[in-house]
Amino acid sequence: MKELKHVFEEFTHLFQELTAMGKIKILAARNKRVGEVEYCIVREQEIVMKLKSLERERTRVLDELGLLEKSYSEILELMKPQEREEIRPIFVQLSREVQLFQAIQENAYSIIQLNIQDMSQKLDNKHFDTQFLNEYTGAGVSW
Repeated sequence: MKELKHVFEEFTHLFQELTAMGKIKILAARNKRVGEVEYCIVREQEIVMKLKSLERERTRVLDELGLLEKSYSEILELMKPQEREEIRPIFVQLSREVQLFQAIQENAYSIIQLNIQDMSQKLDNKHFDTQFLNEYTGAGVSW
């Protein structure tokens, strides 16, 4: 069970990293800093690759324990009381981290979509004045 506990602690840590990166991405998107948004997206992709690797490890561990087809609540019920008390808070924290990550991702997506719509509308209106060019061009630092 120590290996299973470790896997879920690592999942929690990676989702915390994704959440932190998502917060940075939101601030960058609000300030129309494309370069920072791009950096965040690349970093998120790296973390997602780690999550995929960790998912394979989770599958292997659960398979070795004969728990692959069990839900988390079923896994908890099958554990010894002491193990259950150790791992339950990790499951709860992981669940919270995933929910927070999802909320932040939705927020970032909405902001980026609004920026894209704003830029598209300005392009459609052929508003190619100096302010437009300064706001939406440059060395990858603005929308």
